[in-house]
Amino acid sequence: MSELSLFLLRAGFLALLWIFVIVAFGIVRSDLFGSAQARVQRPQPKKQPKPKPARKAPRKLVVVAGTLAGTSLNLGNAPVTIGGSTERRLVAKRHRSDPVARSRS
Repeated sequence: MSELSLFLLRAGFLALLWIFVIVAFGIVRSDLFGSAQARVQRPQPKKQPKPKPARKAPRKLVVVAGTLAGTSLNLGNAPVTIGGSTERRLVAKRHRSDPVARSRS
């Protein structure tokens, strides 16, 4: 290989590496600061119509089926926890046929 072709190959490879660095820098810059299109002044959105009034929050939790049917809890701001532990606000007892209940007994 002649000296000229080796020099041109090295210069081309160096130019390719610099192009890669410049493109990578541009991508990082656009990720950090946004693209030129994002900096363009956008028109202000039109006023949104007034939202409909929210429905009233439920005040009671009523159990309609199972061993606790008819049980009701007054709901407030405190969270309602339901489960098999006695620490729960509503303790749901498991049936004997439940495989989880059988494994714990």
